[in-house]
Amino acid sequence: MAAAPEAFYPPIDDRQTAEALAGSGIHCSEATRELFGKHVEFFAEKGYFPAKRHARTDGADRPAGIASVGVGPAGDGG
Repeated sequence: MAAAPEAFYPPIDDRQTAEALAGSGIHCSEATRELFGKHVEFFAEKGYFPAKRHARTDGADRPAGIASVGVGPAGDGG
């Protein structure tokens, strides 16, 4: 993937969710890279996503674009 990760992943728009929850007392956390990483980690631990792979030093065993996302437990890309 030649494009920057920001160009590949669409922005998250939670306006309709916020409007639907208005006045309910429920507030959603901001969709940050850290929060996304926690969700990915949870789903991987539960078996919904494949287990984390350890990349070779050249990153050749990862799907295109994954190495630059930075959602691993230590922000290591994955």
